[in-house]
Amino acid sequence: MDADHRLNGSEADRKLRALFQHAGPLPAPAGLEERVLRSIAPAPAVPAVEPEPLLPRWAWPAIGIVLVALCLAALMGHPGIGGTGLWERLLPEVKAPSLHHVLSLSWVRMGMLAAIFFATLEMVLGRRLPVRATVP
Repeated sequence: MDADHRLNGSEADRKLRALFQHAGPLPAPAGLEERVLRSIAPAPAVPAVEPEPLLPRWAWPAIGIVLVALCLAALMGHPGIGGTGLWERLLPEVKAPSLHHVLSLSWVRMGMLAAIFFATLEMVLGRRLPVRATVP
C-alpha cells in the first residue's frame, strides 16, 4: 500500500462500519443455530481410570524374600560360639560368599538404591489425594 492510502485506526473503523451498514443485516443460513450448538455441546465424560501401582503385587513378596535370604545368609556366615559359622558347619564343602564382599559390589549397591527409590516412589504416588469438586 502507498503511504498516502494507509488508514489509521479510527478511519478504518469508520469505513468498516459504513460497509456493514451499506450491506445491511443478512439472514443466517438454515440450521446454523443447531450446528453451532452441536459443535459446542459438552463432550461425554471420560470414565475415571484406576491408578495402577508402579510395582506389581508380586514384586513386594519377592523383595521381602530376597531381603530375608540376605539376612539369613548374613546370619549363617557369621561365626557363632564355636568359631565357625552355621553355613560352614552345615555345608563345609561349599564356600559361602562373604556378605561384605557381595555388598561391596557397585551393581548390588545400585540395585538396592534403585529398589529403595522405586519403593519410595510407589508409596508417594500410590497414596490417594483428596479431590475438590465444585458443583455449579
